[in-house]
Amino acid sequence: MSVPAVMRGAAQPSRGIRLWAGKNLVYLGLVALVLLAGSGRSGWPAGWGYLVFLAVYLTALGALLARRNPGLLAERSGVQEGAESWDVPLASLSAVWLPLGLYVVVALDERYGWSPGLGAVAFTAGAVLLVGGTVLSTWAMLVNGWFSAVVRLQSDRGQVVVDRGPYRFVRHPGYAGSLLLYLGVALVLGSLWGLVVVALLAGLLALRTAREDRFLRTRLAGYPEYAARVRFRLIPFVW
Repeated sequence: MSVPAVMRGAAQPSRGIRLWAGKNLVYLGLVALVLLAGSGRSGWPAGWGYLVFLAVYLTALGALLARRNPGLLAERSGVQEGAESWDVPLASLSAVWLPLGLYVVVALDERYGWSPGLGAVAFTAGAVLLVGGTVLSTWAMLVNGWFSAVVRLQSDRGQVVVDRGPYRFVRHPGYAGSLLLYLGVALVLGSLWGLVVVALLAGLLALRTAREDRFLRTRLAGYPEYAARVRFRLIPFVW
């Protein structure tokens, strides 16, 4: 699926690619430090397995976006001017602080043995959720050239309503994908306490989608009609 030309050349794409790579290297290093140092097990198999998965995913996603829509990399890597002030703390909590909190909790859980062994069934279910969440988020990002990290009206990038791909089923598939992903993280890394953090994240994403919906209904042409067609925000046939 082609991306409109206005998005291909937006916001210095080559610089965006470099910023994306640099930020994700730092992020990957931070996650590795939290998991391995926090757990006290430098040879933690599940921890290393997740780190390899995360590195492969971030590399593949960066390569896909660099090829399909480098302007989106620039949008997500730089400072987004015009972000709604109410969304800045919510975006920071949902994208940075709660995920880091999840990694801290699962690492300490591994160190101190707070959770009983969850077994192969829970691990397999977690792996399915982890892969499914990354696929859903990536699909949403590939079909939505305005997949910004914050809520803002991207008039500078010619934003229009997107109703393709996963947007045919829920209005916020990126958020749904991230929720599945982090639920998978807690199960793959064997932490019941991690599910508490995921529950907090679910509540935050529900709040964020509600506020984002109200914003888009009043600011983005065609969104009220789209919302009437696609009734569910995060979970098909539920909510």
